[in-house]
Amino acid sequence: MYVPKVRLELSSTPPGFSFSKTPSALSIKTQAPLLEISSPAAVLHIDQTLPREEAGFRTMLAFARYTAEQARQDVRQAAEEYAQAGNRLAQIQLPQSGIVELAKAKLFRQPEEFNIQAVPAIPPAIWAEVSPVSVKIIPGNLSLQFAPAVFQYRFQYGSIKGRLAPEGNSFDLTV
Repeated sequence: MYVPKVRLELSSTPPGFSFSKTPSALSIKTQAPLLEISSPAAVLHIDQTLPREEAGFRTMLAFARYTAEQARQDVRQAAEEYAQAGNRLAQIQLPQSGIVELAKAKLFRQPEEFNIQAVPAIPPAIWAEVSPVSVKIIPGNLSLQFAPAVFQYRFQYGSIKGRLAPEGNSFDLTV
């Protein structure tokens, strides 16, 4: 029996799978909020004019007025004293005229009284000028940018190629 010689050639390509991935990206940008608080400084006023006048330290205008009033009172008082002394001297012929008492009063004067106070009786005037507080709020800013991940894949089918070659004839077979 004759068996023909047959030659079988096979070649195969395995299936292929490949993929690539672009990672996701997240970008966050922030601007911090800002709080501004401002207030002009308060001004404190202390007026010690009246306590100082009470202690004898007067302003120029107050001193001029006080001195003028004191001079008027001194002139009135001196005029009254001279009028009383004149009335007494007019009655010099009478034994009870009081010339001796008049002379004593002129020779010996009572010392003036001084009152020294450590704390004035009139308190100083104290007041403050306050300005309102100014509050300014600048809100912050948040910026987000997101890029999702991208997957790319490729699939390639495998193949088998065969060749059957009997002696003399040949044909190709692809699966």
